Amino acid sequence: DYTKPLGFYDLLFVITIEDLVVRHVGMAVKAISLVFVAGAVRHRRVGQLMMLEEAILGVYRDLVPIPLWMSFLFTWPTAIYLHTMIQGSYASLKLGVIDKCKHIARAAQALFSQQSPFGRYLSAEELRILASATPNSDPAGG
Repeated sequence: DYTKPLGFYDLLFVITIEDLVVRHVGMAVKAISLVFVAGAVRHRRVGQLMMLEEAILGVYRDLVPIPLWMSFLFTWPTAIYLHTMIQGSYASLKLGVIDKCKHIARAAQALFSQQSPFGRYLSAEELRILASATPNSDPAGG
């Protein structure tokens, strides 16, 4: 009978195994992409690709247990609105996925537009000002 909801400990076990499998499949995908892409692409682009893959994997790992938890919470014994409050709390906690989706968009923009979302290189003028402001600008330390 597959319509019977899982018990609490069975649910925790299934979600733990699911997360473990998703995490290892994600690592395998990243390893395979490193093998095929690393020689053909600059290291900075490889880092941006890894950042995009990690962001997608993070969102997927957040979304995978939602149906299981919600089916468990919907079949929970009804008490004095406790199950409704817990369902609302869980749903509001999962709204953090929206921020992670924005992170995916930034990572994709960095990868496809060849820009870094983390800053920029210093110009020659800024380097000169920094070197003149530093008391010991000798790289050897002498």
